[in-house]
This record gives sequence, C-alpha cells and structure tokens, in this order.
Amino acid sequence: MRIWGPLVIGTALLLCSKLAVGQQPSVDANPDVAAEIQSLRSEVLELRRQVGSGLTAPQDLLPPPVDPQRILGTEAVRRGEFRGAFVIPDTDVSLRIGGYLRGDAMYDTGFVASGIQLFPATVALDGSALAARRGRTQLTGSQSRLNFDAQAKTDVGQLRGFIELDFLKDDTDPRMRHAFGEWRGENWGLIGGQTWSTFMDPGSLPSVIPETTAVGAIFSRQPQFRLTHRWNECTSFSIAIEQPVSDDFTVPNPVSDQRLERWPDVVARLRLARNEVGTLQIASLVRGIGFAEASDEEHFVTGWGVSITARRQLFSGPDNVRAGVVGGHGIGSYLTGLRGDLSAAAPDLDGFQTLGAIGAYGAYQHHWSEEFKSNLYYGYSHVESTPLMPNIAGKKNQNAGVNLIWSPRPTFGIGIEYTYVIREVRDGTTGDNHRVQFAIQFGP
Repeated sequence: MRIWGPLVIGTALLLCSKLAVGQQPSVDANPDVAAEIQSLRSEVLELRRQVGSGLTAPQDLLPPPVDPQRILGTEAVRRGEFRGAFVIPDTDVSLRIGGYLRGDAMYDTGFVASGIQLFPATVALDGSALAARRGRTQLTGSQSRLNFDAQAKTDVGQLRGFIELDFLKDDTDPRMRHAFGEWRGENWGLIGGQTWSTFMDPGSLPSVIPETTAVGAIFSRQPQFRLTHRWNECTSFSIAIEQPVSDDFTVPNPVSDQRLERWPDVVARLRLARNEVGTLQIASLVRGIGFAEASDEEHFVTGWGVSITARRQLFSGPDNVRAGVVGGHGIGSYLTGLRGDLSAAAPDLDGFQTLGAIGAYGAYQHHWSEEFKSNLYYGYSHVESTPLMPNIAGKKNQNAGVNLIWSPRPTFGIGIEYTYVIREVRDGTTGDNHRVQFAIQFGP
C-alpha cells in the first residue's frame, strides 16, 4: 500500500537525526536509542494492523475538507427577486450586473461633427470648410454599456438603485447615462437622480442602431425628481422638476451676457399602457429661460411644450407602429435635431423671445420571424428664427432610416442600418449625410 513508503522514510529520517554523523554507537551501548526504536516499531505495527483491518481509511489520515458554507455563510449565493439577479450576502438586496459589449462600424458620405452620435445640427453645410472633409469611416466600441441594478422589498415599499455607464464621452472615459434611486409604494412612486426626462416616452421611439433617434422626437436625459401616482393598472400621472438647461438659447452678447438657471423645468404627464394593446402618453413642459446683462439687468421668458406619443400593437402579434408629435415655444434641446442650434429663445427686434418649434415622427416595426426584425422610420422638425440670429441658425431637420436586426437570443444581436439626414438653416443653405452602420452586440 502507498502508506508504507512515507512510514519507512519517516522512520529512517528519525533514526538519522538521533545518530551522530561519523561514529555510530551500538544499540546495546545506548539504551535510550534502543527504547525509541522499539517504540517506533510498535507504532508501525499498530498502523499496519489498523489499515489492514479497515479501522482507519487512508483519507482519514488527511485533514478534513474545507466546508464552503462555513466560510461564506448559508446565503452566499442565492437567486434574486428578479431575472438575472442574486442576493447580496447578509442583506435583502437583489443585485443584477448588466449591460453589453458592442462594436460599431459606420461610413458617412458627408461630415458629421458629432462623430458617431448623428445629431442633424452637426451635419456639415454645403460649401462650408467642414464639407470638404466628406467621406468618413469610424469604428468604435464606445456604445458598450455597464449597469448595476439593486432592488429590495421592504416594509415601506420597493426600493431600487440604478446606475448605467457608456463610453461616448470621448471613446475611452465612462459617461454616466443613468443614476437614480427609486421608491415604489402601492399607488405612489418617487424617483431622484438622472434618467430619461418625464417629457419623453422611450417606449414609443423607433428601434434604431445609431445612438440618436428620429428627428422630431423628445430625447433627453437629465437630473430630476419625479412623483408618480398610479390610478389603476393602466393609468398613471407624473409630475417632475428637472434640471434647467441654459445652453440651448441665443443671447444678444455671448461675451458679457450670463445665462441663468434660476428655476427648474416643470413637467407633467398622463400615461396609459396595456401590454397587449400599446401605450398613449400626453405630456406638458413649462420652463424659465433667462439671462443677465453686464449691467445686471435680467431678462426672463417662459417656454412651454406639449407632446403626444403612442405605440400600437398590430394584428395581435409583435408588429407595431410608433408615432409622436410635439409643439411649443422654447423647447430647444428637448427636441431631437435642435441640439446645438441654440433654438429655444433668441433676441428679436422687440426684445428677447422664445422660438416656436414643432416635431413629428412615425415608425413601423416588422418581425420577419422570431429572430429577424426590421424598423422603418421618418422624422421632421421645424423651428422659428429671428432677424438678429445668424444665417446658420437652425430651420428644418429631417431623417429617415431602415434597418435589419438578427437576434437569435435576447442578449445577442447583429444589425445593419441605412440613415439619411438633411439639414436646412435660416438662409436656406442645406447639408445632408448618408450613413451605413453595422453593429454586433453581446450581453450576459
């Protein structure tokens, strides 16, 4: 048996340690050595007897295995309260680590100053210096995302904390998309932090591959506090105060005038939703827009907007149509296509005033099979201008696109999309861009 080798070697080593190197005394000359050798012989014989009789198994001679539960605790890994989550040990919090890895390749026939984010206001105008840079290829992984979603059921209601990052800031550094805490009671809910604007309806937007969406849609994330009351399973009402924006309007003297952010934007919305039918949302916005001159004289105007958005299922299946319309004065950067145009308010011959704007979009989503789907969409926006605004102030923006997406499983997909954007400014000059974008995405 394998045990004899170690026993014989151990005995030999012990004997060697007892005997001096050089002259070795005889057993008869040293009674103590003789007694120790006899004791070792007795132990070896006893071990032979135990192993041979089965009283001691070889594995009993080894230290006992480590019990993982003794180190980690009885709740080390346990399924969480929602899909993909696990319970954090010694807490009642379920945590899910999500997001996806994504690679994009795109080609623009024109020049888009906003890079991979296709904002219409940044498309180079015909005859401009940037237009000479037409034709551009970009490859990026910056649309990859990482998020952490923590939820817990408590005596006071459902609690949630959510944070999501991407890398669109400069293609390397993380950029915060969402970061908010949420409390939900039986009929009430409260959100504090940064997330989609209450004025926006994410569920009605077309499913597109580029970072942006259809022109004419509300598309904005910003810090806010939102209170929601659920009247029944289908109907809810929300009211929110949101971060005021000061970079979407024109001041008379950009050098000395100081933009003010004195009052929060106020948003209210009514939402109806039923899974098998669709959604309908009506939202309104009121905001203060102002600036202070070098003489400390202040000028304030009030902006407002109303939007109606909807998503409707078709043919009792997954196909659906999505649409939205918005109008108002001073809605500025809330409206896709106007970002970067300073088109919320501007100086006029009669003073400082808000600018009227409208937007509309429509989309159709068709499922070819369980794995393949396509989206077709079109968007339009128009904004007023004043004689005191520069000739390149925004006027009209349009875009249209179609895509094909293959998604054999919920966390994996490959897609390709064609998008066309055309921009027109106050003096009638236009600029356009054709983009073809390919993406592959994998998530846990």
